Amino acid sequence: METADPAPARPLLEVNNLQVRLGHPPIEAVRGVGFDLRKGEILGLAGESGSGKSVTAFALTRLLPLGAYARYEGSVRLQGRKDNLLTTNRQTLRKIRQRRLRYIFQEPSASFHPLFTIGKQLEEVLRLSSRLSRRRAREQAAAALSEVGIDPKPAVFNAFPSMFSGGMLQRLAIACALCGEPEILIADEPTTALDTTTQKRIIGLLQDLNRRRGLATLFISHDLSLLYQICDRLLVMQEGRIVESGPAGEVLRQPAHPYTRQLVDAIPRLRTG
Repeated sequence: METADPAPARPLLEVNNLQVRLGHPPIEAVRGVGFDLRKGEILGLAGESGSGKSVTAFALTRLLPLGAYARYEGSVRLQGRKDNLLTTNRQTLRKIRQRRLRYIFQEPSASFHPLFTIGKQLEEVLRLSSRLSRRRAREQAAAALSEVGIDPKPAVFNAFPSMFSGGMLQRLAIACALCGEPEILIADEPTTALDTTTQKRIIGLLQDLNRRRGLATLFISHDLSLLYQICDRLLVMQEGRIVESGPAGEVLRQPAHPYTRQLVDAIPRLRTG
């Protein structure tokens, strides 16, 4: 007797009809965006500057600054939870940011406080997210550094952020994001400020971590060549809306929307992909 295939697992993240208005008077920055994100995949979000990519990413956990006067509509839900992250209380939202969903920002120096050592900041993240003892937090911080290819020696733990290069600081930011075993990573232009060689290493590191840990990663970039290499699926955003989506290779080799075709045509090596 044949058995039915098991139902696919629910996405780790489900976004439905997300709308974000900013400023006063309000301007529509994100207009009815919807997508899901599944364990083990890298989902790309592409578009020119000002298309709404970063606003979308920050809106998922209401991370936009108070001065933006952000107003949210729609729903953002995590697997296993019924509450809407756009309306849930701040305490719950803080716990989700600490334990389940983490960000890697475009400028690595902005990820760290300049007056505290790297070791202290990594340990603080772990103690907040997992309630570990100081000793156990240091052990896990050392493990996170090793995972991103950094020797967890005392000189690293005792150094301040300004003492590292951009590439090294981005590795440290990734290690910080991995502390506490998150399920979802939001990587917002994480390689833009890096040189080509360092960028390639960081991309390889993120792909390896996503595969080994079974993470779900939303990778935001305006670089279509980069997204072609790293992403399983791709969303193309224009003026706050998703105008095209599908497997990354398919979208970039045979773009259906005029805006996507314009983006692809601007990159010679993708024109005949």
